[in-house]
Amino acid sequence: MLRVFPDSANALSPKQILQDSTLKYLKANELPKYLEVGTTYWGRLDLLTTHTLKDWRLHFEDDRIGLLLYLRQKVVFWFSLWLFFCLLTQAMAIGLIIGNFSNYRLPFWMLVANGVFYTFWFFGRSFVASKIKFPKLDKFILVLALFILIEIVITTLHVLIFNPQANFSGVGYHYIFLNVYTVFSLILSVVLVTKKMPLQDILVSVQW
Repeated sequence: MLRVFPDSANALSPKQILQDSTLKYLKANELPKYLEVGTTYWGRLDLLTTHTLKDWRLHFEDDRIGLLLYLRQKVVFWFSLWLFFCLLTQAMAIGLIIGNFSNYRLPFWMLVANGVFYTFWFFGRSFVASKIKFPKLDKFILVLALFILIEIVITTLHVLIFNPQANFSGVGYHYIFLNVYTVFSLILSVVLVTKKMPLQDILVSVQW
């Protein structure tokens, strides 16, 4: 059980939190919606076991320290990759990067600038944890992301091999596919927003 100790005077110490049984506390589900500004909130996690645990230690993993370690988390990796594509796209929009070469400017633009589309849904899958919470819906998310990824690769190869005109008419089919992708993404987003949370997630949120 998680016990929370409000400390408005900043007078408590870790030793008191661990040993003083007279301190008033709140259970996690008793916390107010908004916490008081300037108040320190101590937390103590009490665990109950039915067996003796010899030399047992509880280790908390802090996945928010260290950039490279943090990127091991899928949700952060995909979000960082999405931001990276956004950065490169904005840079190319003002002539950076692609200003240094001309022969492969269009295929490079097609491959990089469109990367925001499929990375968005790979990030979305990790953020929502749809593979666990909504396995059926997750298949549609995966298909949509892979669909636009494959289309982008094919379009890039088409541009690279056939060197079409660098305008909308040159690869007009690509923008039709993007419109289809956008419509289905909108529908999928609405479904996710209106989707009910699984019972086990509701129970976990209440307990904590």
